[in-house]
Amino acid sequence: MPRRMTGTILAHFAALAAFAAGALTLTALAPVTPAAALETGKHAAALGAVEAALVALPAPFQATNWEYLAATFAAVSALTLAVVPKSRRGAEADPAIAMVLRPARRLRHEMQAILTAMRSMVVEVDLDGRLLRVVRTAYPAEGFDPARLAGKNIARLLDEKDLAAVWRALACAGKERGVQHVDFSTDFGRVRRHFSATLTPLAGRSVLAVVRDVTPMKNSEERYREIVELTNCIILRLDRSGRITFANEFAQRFFGFSREELVGKSALETILPPVDSAGRDLAGFFHAVCARPERYPESENENLRKNGERVFVSWANRPILENGVVTGVLCVGGDITRQRRAMDELVRRERFHGSIIEKSTDIITIVDAQGRILHESPSAAKRLGLGIEETAGTLFEKHMHPDDRTMFGGILRAVAANPGDSPSFEFRRFRRDGSLLSLEATATNCLSDDAVSGIILNCRDVTDRKAFEEQLKRHVFLDALTGLPNRALFLDRLTHAIERIKRKQGYQFAVLFVDVDRFKVINDSLGHSVGDRLLTRIGRRIAECLRRVDTVARFGGDEFILLLDEIDDDRQAIRVAERIRESLARPFAMDEAEVFASASIGIVYSTPDYTDPDQIVRDADTAMFKAKARGKGGYRVFHSRMHKQAVSLLALETDLRKAVERHEFEVHYQPILSLAPSLIVGVEALVRWRHPTRGLIAPMEFVPMAEETGLIVDIGGFVLAEACRRVAAFNAQAGPKETLFVSVNLSVRQFDHEGLVDDIRRVLADTGMAPELLKLEVTESAIAANPGQAALLLESLRELGVGLSMDDFGTGYSSLSHLHAFPFDTLKIDRSFISGLGQIGDKNGKIVHSILALAKNLDMSVIAEGIETDVQWERLVDMDCRLGQGYRFARPGPFESVVDGAAARSSSPDTPDPDTHSRTLP
Repeated sequence: MPRRMTGTILAHFAALAAFAAGALTLTALAPVTPAAALETGKHAAALGAVEAALVALPAPFQATNWEYLAATFAAVSALTLAVVPKSRRGAEADPAIAMVLRPARRLRHEMQAILTAMRSMVVEVDLDGRLLRVVRTAYPAEGFDPARLAGKNIARLLDEKDLAAVWRALACAGKERGVQHVDFSTDFGRVRRHFSATLTPLAGRSVLAVVRDVTPMKNSEERYREIVELTNCIILRLDRSGRITFANEFAQRFFGFSREELVGKSALETILPPVDSAGRDLAGFFHAVCARPERYPESENENLRKNGERVFVSWANRPILENGVVTGVLCVGGDITRQRRAMDELVRRERFHGSIIEKSTDIITIVDAQGRILHESPSAAKRLGLGIEETAGTLFEKHMHPDDRTMFGGILRAVAANPGDSPSFEFRRFRRDGSLLSLEATATNCLSDDAVSGIILNCRDVTDRKAFEEQLKRHVFLDALTGLPNRALFLDRLTHAIERIKRKQGYQFAVLFVDVDRFKVINDSLGHSVGDRLLTRIGRRIAECLRRVDTVARFGGDEFILLLDEIDDDRQAIRVAERIRESLARPFAMDEAEVFASASIGIVYSTPDYTDPDQIVRDADTAMFKAKARGKGGYRVFHSRMHKQAVSLLALETDLRKAVERHEFEVHYQPILSLAPSLIVGVEALVRWRHPTRGLIAPMEFVPMAEETGLIVDIGGFVLAEACRRVAAFNAQAGPKETLFVSVNLSVRQFDHEGLVDDIRRVLADTGMAPELLKLEVTESAIAANPGQAALLLESLRELGVGLSMDDFGTGYSSLSHLHAFPFDTLKIDRSFISGLGQIGDKNGKIVHSILALAKNLDMSVIAEGIETDVQWERLVDMDCRLGQGYRFARPGPFESVVDGAAARSSSPDTPDPDTHSRTLP
């Protein structure tokens, strides 16, 4: 309401009040003249105007102040309106009174309008609570008629609680303690109405009450209160000192305090910690908000629950004004604990990830869809020597090795087209100095992520790992000695070649297995160091005979294996084998000596039947052994028959091992006779194998396999022990002139076996065999392997008292030197010389004659092997050969049958069967 209007109304009220006071005075005292009354009224009006001017009403008016003033002056006006009509006639007759009454009537209408607008009515109540009068206004009495209340006592209208409050107000007003204010409610029918009354004492025993109907306001307040209480917001009202004057239900539940624990308490004592978790001074901030809330309309801070839990609240702060003065702060808050903690966690993670990226040794590069560098982590500068300012905007592939660029372009397109894929790849990137860094990268499509808008390349430095892998590859796939591919790498390449046959029509390859001949002799004579260098140079020469697409590998020991890829015809592999032979035929200069080497080569050609690389290697190895068997330095092409033979030999080896375990071997004997007269003087022990399904197997069929596998050591030991046992038993029962000696063959493996001397000594002791009746037959091949060691061994055997025979004399290139160097006492002339005796030219007779003469001069005995005819027998007798053996006299057989039948058969020549020749132990 404008201040000017307010002043006018107050002035009117003051004048009316002054007039009313004068009127009352006139009514109460002796009559006075109208002029005096008018003067009195003017004086009172002037005083009222001055007093009204002293009333300070803030603009806009507060409801309470306006209601108080309006009610007070309305009461005065009502009394005036009640008094003035009593003298209306006199007033109308008197112009002076009429002049005063005209504005009074106007004010009366104005007051009625004001009271109506304020939903108010005026009543007079005596001190006993009886309603004396009800002054009508235009106030719409909803649900009741105010006029009907006259004469009723308030005790009938009010409940106990409100009645007590009204009684107190009436009592105070009746004692003229000033204007009293009281709120009450009452029921009118089904409608409960709320009133606010201002009580002004009147002279006498009554009180004038301006009763305002505040039901709509109360209902509105209740609705707002429900909203405040039911809302999921924290609503607090604080005074200027920070004490809580109101807290809604949600605030109580949220903080865990009851209303009594909050209201009247400082927020710093209940819901606000003095310092937050970050060390910020919340107490100072809180006091600042309470002092100047308009400066802090919004805030977010940590708060405290009753259980000590810290929570985060977002506050909206508004000042509470009364009469233009800030009396407190209205604070409305929302729980943002989850969001704040999520944000803190996000910030922590961002810092964490940022720290990881900052300190990570990985290079993180972000490129756009075209591969241009958008950003790189600091580690790029550390690893590459290139800052982001130098690389930003450049194509990433420009920094890569040229061989890797095509691959990277394909990966970039694939990642851009398939956002869900994160392929890994390896590439090489240039450093500033031009050197290469090997990187392992993972590409992730983040083009649709506004925070990145690019493809992330997470690159890990694998330079050291790649170097280690290369070194490991050399160890795993390369031979440490020669630097050539090893067995594993060769088999891998051979596997790929086999697969290529299935895919590529007309594709053919060949495998050559190369074995260096007599390499053990070179190693033993020149030493392993020289042998290793020789193998390296042999591998180099073989590689020089091949094309770039071919592979030469060291397969192990002194063996090399070759893969000839995509050959045109079979002759190409043979030409390579011949080039290798020619290359190895040239001498190798090793220190101060020249070394000659040769190799046996097996060749196998690819066929669709091969599915396993081991099959091809097996067949090439088989062909190589066939080449070696035909002579050193040759080559053989594999044929399927070779495989069948190899399978047969494998089966033979298996059966042979079982035979040793099952004691399937027997000893047969062939008699050794004096040729003139024909008397048995000894026997040669020969081994036979009685196979459970094949029957008796001759030595020439299984002895080579026994030699190769080393089983000959066990077999030879059995033969020696059995022969000594049998002959010793015979001699124990025979007369002095009937005793026999026994010859037992020592194989190369037995001759090299440690403990041979001790084994023989033990056999002699166990069987009771006389040492001088045991003759050990040794071949030249057993001596040639290690002559020095052989000499020592033979001397040790001589010391046992046994005889030593050189078997197959005349077939070796060093027989004469062996006779001179080793302590042999007997020579056995090989059957190849005996078989030619008596034929045209008789060259063998001259050789045999020379051998006999040599033996006689060396005081050595001679035994002729392989006597099969009477002619051969007679020629040997003519040349004064004393001892012999052969089919002419007896075939090998069990001891008893041989000894008993030898003499009888010697006098009647027997035609020998050449197909049944038996071979003794080598």
